[in-house]
Amino acid sequence: MKNLKLGNVILAVALLLSAVLSANVSALPFCGDTLFANTTLTGDPQCPFAGLRIGADNVTLDCDNHTIEAAGGRVVEVNFGLDSVTVRNCVLIGTANTDALRLNGGTTNILITDNQITTSGTTGRGIFAPFGTSFSTISNNTITTSGLRSSGLRLQNSPDNLLENNTIVTSAIFSRGFRLQSGSNDNHIIGNLVHTTGEVASSGVLLRAGSNGNTVKRNVLRTDNSPPVKIDSSSDNVFHENTLVSATDWLLIRRFALQNGGLSVHPDGRIFVVENNFGSGFGVGTATAFMEIDPATGAAIDVTRLTMGGIDLGFGFDALEITPDPVPRFLALRGGGANADELFEINPDTGVVTFLFAVNGFGGVNGLESNGIGSLLATTNSGDLVSINLVSGVSTSIGADGNGWTDLAIDTGTAYALSRHTTEASQSNHLFEINTTTGGIVQEIGDTGFAFVSDMDFAPDGTLYANDASLSLLVINPVSAATESVGTFGEDPFEPPSENNSLRKTTLVAVGGSGSVHYPGTLAVPSGELVDVSTAELDISFNRVFVDSTTYPFLDQKAIITLLGLPGKKRRLLVDEDDDGEFERCRGRQCKLRLFSGGTLVFKVNGFTTYSSEERTKKKDDDDDDDDD
Repeated sequence: MKNLKLGNVILAVALLLSAVLSANVSALPFCGDTLFANTTLTGDPQCPFAGLRIGADNVTLDCDNHTIEAAGGRVVEVNFGLDSVTVRNCVLIGTANTDALRLNGGTTNILITDNQITTSGTTGRGIFAPFGTSFSTISNNTITTSGLRSSGLRLQNSPDNLLENNTIVTSAIFSRGFRLQSGSNDNHIIGNLVHTTGEVASSGVLLRAGSNGNTVKRNVLRTDNSPPVKIDSSSDNVFHENTLVSATDWLLIRRFALQNGGLSVHPDGRIFVVENNFGSGFGVGTATAFMEIDPATGAAIDVTRLTMGGIDLGFGFDALEITPDPVPRFLALRGGGANADELFEINPDTGVVTFLFAVNGFGGVNGLESNGIGSLLATTNSGDLVSINLVSGVSTSIGADGNGWTDLAIDTGTAYALSRHTTEASQSNHLFEINTTTGGIVQEIGDTGFAFVSDMDFAPDGTLYANDASLSLLVINPVSAATESVGTFGEDPFEPPSENNSLRKTTLVAVGGSGSVHYPGTLAVPSGELVDVSTAELDISFNRVFVDSTTYPFLDQKAIITLLGLPGKKRRLLVDEDDDGEFERCRGRQCKLRLFSGGTLVFKVNGFTTYSSEERTKKKDDDDDDDDD
């Protein structure tokens, strides 16, 4: 009997606790609070760092259209392993490199809906699920990001989610609408509107590093300076009934590319690059390559996989310096993140990496340059010129001018530094001469014209080499700062190819309103090959559509062409079979007119070359032209 009474008491307490935890609470919680019950906001928390955290299953945060703003920390964060959490009706504003909404690992059955989300600053993400979120729905949100390397919605190791009816606008270089990577499989991206204005490796949808079996359906993906669809080392993805709107590029599918990072020139003139792997994620895509570069083409000619402790390194390097010692040493600097500013040594023959020491006292050390007397010179993000003793590991500041630096190179006693990149591609790196005794600026030389130059070094013949975010070898003129790209490094041999990806019922629309091409069938993208379809291969311009079906035979299919803004009452269809500017009438099975009204011409073609039209002005031109009416 006593046990029965005790059981009743325990049950009553449990029911009471459950009721308390599930009750709806109207409140204005403090910044940094953890919520354990359903909460409806009554005001706008303004947080100097972190916002709110959800700490229990079955909790709903309803902001009731109130605003939570945070700088530097996450605006709203869902704890590890939680189930059935809802975040809705929130206005979330993140500044200073903030993730607006973060779903931590092991979260399931999460609902994120009807929120307005804004982030700014480098690497800020609207919604970020980095460690395994599954069976969750993210829908009807409006997300705006404006920082370098930002993403509207980013998943890592996160399968089986529904991303539906969201509107995402991103800007700045390296910005992506959707970024799925590292085992983010079998997700459904449906009915979203994405507009990406950023340059350099931006995209509407990026599937990277083993993100397989995803369905991307009925989305409108617009990019102004980059491809709407980009797939790196990911397979079996289906794009269905999407509209791709672009001004420059349409589609980039490839094996994961070799990344930029530290660059140095050997005393014998050979050029070496070690990958940075910034943001490549976890799992697939993190193997770090060390490579020799062909100075004539920019291509990697010998690639070694780096290891430490017998396993893949899993991180990259910001700077590389090959010392001029009798036996040159390959020294690499890891900067950024929790393990910032650490110096390692690379064995170029085996790829084995050895930790040397931490560079203490400075944040954001980047460029490395040997001074030939047992120490290194380095620059920092804050503008310091630093001396690093290779024996003791002690680092000291020589001086600073307040300008942030991204790299350093010295030739016959003259030192050059690059200004730190900014968030906009239009604000590119500038080259300066600096004083190695004081750290001050001697003169500004000029604009390189490139936005994200990673590392630079002089060759024995005086050529100043560098690499940048377009994964290319650069040559910089140290007198004028004029910079040219030699060529890209190429694909990473250690990453899997992209295979069995397809596009079904796809419409391609030119920015500017000149027209579109609709493929009603399936475009089966070649497996294991580089597919880089830009306006050079598929061009939609005023009264003209060109498709290079020789380079990409998979584009040589039946299609419906729409041309806009055409004059006259009647048009005749034209074809240029040899793509040499000589047009002739197109009719019969090859071309079939569907509509010409109000300046809009719609016609069906049986395959691809170059198509156009001309105005029909006289009745005698109408002889046996019935197909063109």
